[in-house]
Amino acid sequence: MYRKYLLEIALRDRETQQQLSSSLATNVQTVNNGVQVPTSEGVKKPPDPLGKPLDQPKSTSQTQETQENEQTLDPFVVGNFDSRFPNTTKMIRLYISSTSTDTEYERNSWMAKAYPKIKEHCFSKGYEFQVVDMRWGVCNQATDDHMTPELCLHELDKCQTLSKGPTFVSLITQRYGHRLLHRMVNEKEFRKIQRAVTEQSELAHISRWYLLDENAIPPVYILNPVSKNIPDFLSEDFETQKAAKKQWQEESERLMEIIARGAASALDENTAKKYMISVTEQETEFALNAKNVDKRSFWFRREFKDLENQSPSHLLSNYIECLGNEEVWQAARAKNKVLKKRLENRLTPEHIYTYHVDWTDKGLDPNNKAHAEYLDKITTDFQQQMIASIDKSIEEREKNERLALTPDSEEFMKHAVLVQEKCEGVRRRDAIIQKIKEYVLGDNWDPLVIHGESGCGKTSIMAQAAKEAFHWIQGKGMVVMRFLGTTHRSTNVLTLLQSMVSQMQCFMNMPDTIPKDIRSAVLALHACIRRFCLSQTPVVILLDAVDQLHPTHNAHQVASWIPRDLENYVSYLAFKIIISTNDHPEYGILEGMKKFIPEKNFIPVPLLTSEERVDVLNHWIETHNKKLTGEQKSYILHMFEKCPLPLYFKLSFRATLEWTSFRPIKECRLQDTIRGTIDHMFAKLESKHGKLFISRALGYITIAKHGLSEFELEDILSCDDDVLNDVYKQWTPPTRRIPHLLIVRLRYDLGQFLVFHCDSGIQIMSWYHRQFWEAAEDRYTSDPAVNHVLHTGIADYFLGRWAGETPKPYTDKNGEASAIRFVVRQPIEQGSQMNERKLINLPYHLSKSGNLQDLKHACLLNFDFLISKMSCLPTALVQDDFTLALSVFPGEEDLIYLSQAINLSGHALSHDPRQLSSQILDRLEDTEFQSLQGFLDQCRNSVYPYVKCSHSLQKSMVNDLRGHNSVVNSLDLHQQPGGILLALTASAGDNMINIWDVLGGKLLQSISTLKIEIRKATFISGGDMFLQVYDTSFVGCSLTGDLRYTKEFQSHVSVISLGEHKNTLVVSDKKELIFFNALTGSEIKHKDMPAEYSPFGREFLIGEMDSTIFEEVLVDDDIVLVITDNDKIKAISLNSASVVNEFEGFASYSNNICLLNGGKELITQTRGGTNLKIYDVNTGKVTKIIQCPTDDNIDLIAASCEGHIVAYVIEEDTLVVYDAEEKQVLKKINKTDFGKKTNSIELAVEISRKGDFVVGSCMVHKKGFKYLSTPFVWSKKTDKCILLFDESLYKSSVQQGKSFRDFEMTDMRIIRDELLAVGYGDGALRVWNLAKGQIHRTLHGHVQGISVIGNPDGPLMISYSGDREENLIRVWDVHTWACVASYQPDVVFSDVTPGRDGESFVVVADNQAKRLTLNTYSALELECEEVITETKEVNVE
Repeated sequence: MYRKYLLEIALRDRETQQQLSSSLATNVQTVNNGVQVPTSEGVKKPPDPLGKPLDQPKSTSQTQETQENEQTLDPFVVGNFDSRFPNTTKMIRLYISSTSTDTEYERNSWMAKAYPKIKEHCFSKGYEFQVVDMRWGVCNQATDDHMTPELCLHELDKCQTLSKGPTFVSLITQRYGHRLLHRMVNEKEFRKIQRAVTEQSELAHISRWYLLDENAIPPVYILNPVSKNIPDFLSEDFETQKAAKKQWQEESERLMEIIARGAASALDENTAKKYMISVTEQETEFALNAKNVDKRSFWFRREFKDLENQSPSHLLSNYIECLGNEEVWQAARAKNKVLKKRLENRLTPEHIYTYHVDWTDKGLDPNNKAHAEYLDKITTDFQQQMIASIDKSIEEREKNERLALTPDSEEFMKHAVLVQEKCEGVRRRDAIIQKIKEYVLGDNWDPLVIHGESGCGKTSIMAQAAKEAFHWIQGKGMVVMRFLGTTHRSTNVLTLLQSMVSQMQCFMNMPDTIPKDIRSAVLALHACIRRFCLSQTPVVILLDAVDQLHPTHNAHQVASWIPRDLENYVSYLAFKIIISTNDHPEYGILEGMKKFIPEKNFIPVPLLTSEERVDVLNHWIETHNKKLTGEQKSYILHMFEKCPLPLYFKLSFRATLEWTSFRPIKECRLQDTIRGTIDHMFAKLESKHGKLFISRALGYITIAKHGLSEFELEDILSCDDDVLNDVYKQWTPPTRRIPHLLIVRLRYDLGQFLVFHCDSGIQIMSWYHRQFWEAAEDRYTSDPAVNHVLHTGIADYFLGRWAGETPKPYTDKNGEASAIRFVVRQPIEQGSQMNERKLINLPYHLSKSGNLQDLKHACLLNFDFLISKMSCLPTALVQDDFTLALSVFPGEEDLIYLSQAINLSGHALSHDPRQLSSQILDRLEDTEFQSLQGFLDQCRNSVYPYVKCSHSLQKSMVNDLRGHNSVVNSLDLHQQPGGILLALTASAGDNMINIWDVLGGKLLQSISTLKIEIRKATFISGGDMFLQVYDTSFVGCSLTGDLRYTKEFQSHVSVISLGEHKNTLVVSDKKELIFFNALTGSEIKHKDMPAEYSPFGREFLIGEMDSTIFEEVLVDDDIVLVITDNDKIKAISLNSASVVNEFEGFASYSNNICLLNGGKELITQTRGGTNLKIYDVNTGKVTKIIQCPTDDNIDLIAASCEGHIVAYVIEEDTLVVYDAEEKQVLKKINKTDFGKKTNSIELAVEISRKGDFVVGSCMVHKKGFKYLSTPFVWSKKTDKCILLFDESLYKSSVQQGKSFRDFEMTDMRIIRDELLAVGYGDGALRVWNLAKGQIHRTLHGHVQGISVIGNPDGPLMISYSGDREENLIRVWDVHTWACVASYQPDVVFSDVTPGRDGESFVVVADNQAKRLTLNTYSALELECEEVITETKEVNVE
């Protein structure tokens, strides 16, 4: 479990680490000016999901880099939507071909024994396994419309297209099977056949069943549905239906015979063949003509001995043709032999399994021992062969980088595929497309808004614009397209921004750093856009249906997150963003955007004119090789006038495709609204497939979170006994599962109104358009009782309640019973990845079904579930799970406590979910709430490494109110009379004002500012109103945001509210005070400015920091030595929290101390600062005074912990290395030792444990009056100084647009006596080999400058960023350089010191010293070595 989990975590950081690290190792070439730049071998590809090192940048300029990227990046990254995109679904789809009667026992044995095991095997590797057996579970309804042969080929083709392994298995034995009866026959061929038929009764028979349809181009004869001529075929009465079925068998046999004879007589041999072959031969020929048939097809062949010599009988006819016209059945036997010979020739011998079986008077008899052994053998062989073939195919697939995509790249491609799908049928929208083109190519920098009512064609227009935009910008930039709400990553604005940032970073060859919160996501998007603008590279972003975003993070307040106000750095053609939205007032989105987008940038989608409707209809008819009768065409155009919306056209036209020329006009009926059309479609499906089956199937699809896969739907329906009892009214199946054929027919009938997208490698189906969601919700999910059944069914599936061999009880017409459903298990892990489908769906459906017990046990109080979900999905989704649960179960205090803790720790957990134990224990360790103790025990006993603190570091916050996407500029509080404490926050960054329930932690109202750059917002008029204050104006509003008044001024003013209820406003400038009535905004009076009054000062709050512990070192696990504010050195016990010793004398003014001689002694400056003194640590007494060779003040001191080597910096910028035992100076190092470019020696010194290396720092001059602090090392062995600065790395990074400050050293620490860990301004931790003077390894994980803390011989090292925004500790294993844990407390540490044991650390926070340690964990148990090997950073020596 841990290995896969840690891999998920490591993958987040690894892409960033490897991209940055690998850029250091880029091959270089010299250009004319002598500057070394990366070679052209390594343009970045989409991030490798397995974390393999990515190729390097290859250009010296961002423009060149972009142009080269276009040639190497996948089309779905750059936005070239004309390309073909690879199928990345992780599916094994196997078509089973056989005749219907003679292989029933084999197929039943496979279904009961082999399929479940193969399914589990595939699922464990993250793949779906689906069997398509079109012969199993066939009922009369499925054969009425004669679609089955066409569906067979359709499904076989899908298997060949989608399956990543074996696709076709033949079970052909000695029976040839029924001949194919074509549903449609070409008119010319049919007339030739008719002319060859001489018997009038036969002509009458084929005329009874086939009718000419002149609406088809070319015209065809169509086979009538069986029920058209034999109505009882669909009778509910079993006996009546049985008699009708027999009648159809007789009539269809005669029909096939007449057509076969006529075709043989009237048509050439090749043309006639299709009227004579069986369904089984047709699909076999189809399979054998596919690519790689020898690798992906198999034949399991049973041969009864001496079968052809058996006496004809009804039983024998089930296994070989023997009844009726001997000439006919002899011909069938001959065809069977020819077909089997073709199989032998096309398949490899290893893929053919032959079984010879003795014939019995019962045919194949499972009760016969030999036959039972045969069934076991063929089942075992099938299972083993399929698993072997699947494993080999998966291994080959995983090597294909184009198919092994990261979740982000998978998201890019989902929307790219949707562009192609949504473009189909776009017609007569040239005017709008032209306006979009002019915007993209023009100098208008504001967003462009496409708006209209639902169904008006916005999505198709956006898709067409996205497809053409890449050509408008001549392929020199990128196009980013998102259809919002179609995937779970495009439903939440945070994950949407993360995805877009990732795509833009991929394109620009930037490190793929994922912003963790909404504010950083907005900033990251702006940074990406700025990068495009600087390189003059166009980027076009299209966001379809912003009204489909979940309202969290102010998503519907588009102004809070959309890039805007970009004039300062947007160049011509650099950045354009196009948005579409429903203009219905209930969303409020359009009105909000009108506040900050000019009116000229709004394009309404008009209804089509009469002329345009005729053109669209003619185009669609021509495209589908159809025509309509004059009456039919006039009728449909008349209906288009009633509802002139493109979606209505599309739905209605689909209905007309079923209209034949012989269909009476009174039967050609259309509904007059979109909803009516959809409801009519649903009603037809219910009539055709059964009302209960359709209502449940479509109900499950609708109510599921973002849809279901066909695989999931089949399993869920197979556990729905209401549906199964309805389906199996007339017969009892050998296996209690839903027939796959029903799912196939449903999918086929819904056609293009279901969309399919890949989610975690699984092909998910959901509704094509919002109108379908709404109609299906009203029709199938509006009843609470039905909803409970639906949610429970999905929850049970993802819970795995009836998985494996667990039988599910049921009651049918025969009474109570139970049956295994062969449903796949649902572990949290699927092979090398997490089961995201379970992690997303299970808590949602458990909450919705009201199943509190399983919700707590399996999800929200399950440590493994929570940490797994956080490891592969945004932490915000876990917070959403708790929000939903508490809306259903509001009084559950354990969920309330844990939800608050996770919300408060959300930022830290987003950064690294491995902090879950640390964060929860820090916040809830002392809780007495009993129902949480089990979860806390899970945290304590976690096998994952986490940081433990001796005392809680988390502050007593109740709620963390996160709702702004930028810095909060102002905060005001108001206590309402009813007891609710309101908070009013305003942000100039996102131009939003939020009103909060402080104690409840709820966002009550989110309001767009009326202008940009708001300065503050404050409650006025007793809390009934609030004031928006800007530089030269203020605005009074109601609490709902309605405007009450506005006041404008000529210059900058300060505004404050006065009085107990804030009923008076005072406006001040440099000359006067103006008083206003806060309720009405009316002016009360003027006053001259008092001389002593300082305007603008009342609006700011200033705080200051204080600390009383200046320096500390840890002696052992308990004793810490500190210098206090009175310059005394004291020994403090951490366990007793008391002073145990006070050292004699005073510390120097520099407050600098360090341990010497294995920690037995302490060395510091004398009080005067010119000499050194040594203390005995145990007694606190001075044992030695060291007279330094100069009288200069000692600014900094360091000592070797096991030897007697001392280094100190004196005022003249010189580093002195001194042997305290020999009392001699070993080395003096000053700035001249490093050449003219070194400015000064700095106050940073480190000495290795035995004194072999002394490390200092100096200021190095760079081009443009820039100075960088960088380390240097002196070796005692060689007596040489080496400057630790990688010039080529520096130049390469600056050329990529990075700040030179990224290479500013922030801290350093010697590790393992031979390595120096150095923190830099860019947050990188570079480890130098001191002997070689080269970078040994580069570690990433911080974004700000860091401190480095570690014991020279300890196994762990800490990197710490004390920046208040980041405030992050990362714990590194110094042998493997894996980050084993991280920690983000609420407080900022004033100091961090390594423990003497090398495994613990002491931190100072709020003037208190506390110990940090790692929990006890087993590297063997965690399979750390395997993970570390897989996730190791690139060595850049």
